[in-house]
Amino acid sequence: MGLLSLLYVISFADRLVLSVLVGPIKQELGASDAQLGLLMGLSFAGVYSVLCLVLARVADRGDRRNLIVAGVVIWSLTTIACAFAPNFLTLALCRTGVGIGEAALTPAALSMIASLFPAERRHGPISVFLAAGVLGATGGFMMAAAALDLVHAGDLAQLPFLAHLSSWRVVMLVMGAPGLVLAALLALTVREPPRPPAPAEASSAGEVLREFALNRRLYLAIFAGLGFIQLMAYALGAWYPAILVRGYALTPSQAGYLFGALGATFGVGGALAVPALVASLAKRGRRDAFAAVGAVCLLAAAPCVIAGLLWPSASGSLAWMAPSLFLLIGGGTLPAVAVQVIAPSRVRAQVTAVYFLGVNFIGLGGAPWLVGALSDRLPGASPLATGLAIVVALCALAGGACCFAFRSAVTARAQIPLPQEAP
Repeated sequence: MGLLSLLYVISFADRLVLSVLVGPIKQELGASDAQLGLLMGLSFAGVYSVLCLVLARVADRGDRRNLIVAGVVIWSLTTIACAFAPNFLTLALCRTGVGIGEAALTPAALSMIASLFPAERRHGPISVFLAAGVLGATGGFMMAAAALDLVHAGDLAQLPFLAHLSSWRVVMLVMGAPGLVLAALLALTVREPPRPPAPAEASSAGEVLREFALNRRLYLAIFAGLGFIQLMAYALGAWYPAILVRGYALTPSQAGYLFGALGATFGVGGALAVPALVASLAKRGRRDAFAAVGAVCLLAAAPCVIAGLLWPSASGSLAWMAPSLFLLIGGGTLPAVAVQVIAPSRVRAQVTAVYFLGVNFIGLGGAPWLVGALSDRLPGASPLATGLAIVVALCALAGGACCFAFRSAVTARAQIPLPQEAP
């Protein structure tokens, strides 16, 4: 459990580190905001989303530990390869490799954790695992900031293999190395956990489709309604450090430290507190706890984010981001927790992967690009902040509508715990 959480930390750090490096990459490679949005989003999320579904089927039938080890090695090596990319296209291809490797981790790790705990106790360990992703994202911001400071101070100039590399390339080298060590530790110290008793035959694609067909309104509520929280969070995480640099004249390292510190405190707090609140409400008879709490997080976060984006001072903007991160990251854990509680064990990893297919392809793949494309076209002194505010408002309206429209389906079944439905 602890090593899996640490791997999730590293995966998110490698996934989102480019957010702090937008300025140096834009300057060296001459990329537009839309291209940078594709680099942070679709170049990673396109293959990641599809392979999550494919590898989840492997996780439901094969050795989950070995699958994770292979994935960690692939994403670590391709993160290191980003440091040597000569142009934008090569860098985008390296990011695709990161997506290929990281696709193995989440469905397999969540399935392993679910095998270790009964249904009524899963929300806690899963919340801790998902909170580790928040630490990875925020830790990635701060690690990137620290590496940038070392480069700018000349402390790495004495190392011959780093002296000729620009600052952002050194950061990619630093970020890729820890995963190789953790992959070796996982292979040497962790065993594949036993699965809960199930029929001898393996689950089929038809069984997964039947699960979705029988509970389509419930899964639509989870995937569409709550998924918009993730979309908003991805857009904010991708571009807010750049907004701090462009709009408030902070350095990239200052932006990384400040945004990372906010996420490490308020984001992690939300990732732990919000699922605990849902569990408490469900035990008191609130069968709509997932939908109700998710809708509140989404609709309350949107005005906080927009206020922070449009605030005239950096301190005021960061102050508004504190509750925003608590609500967005806390609410963003709910869909994955819900799936682990509700989905039958034989198809749990595949149902999880379908969720991540949608939220990552649309959210991580599309949201950063959409914000960047709007930034390239909007007039005014702060087109990037305005574009992000527009995307946040659209996410809040669409996600809130989905949560309330399908609330009856959630009320009919979504309750913690549901051991009789998800062994």
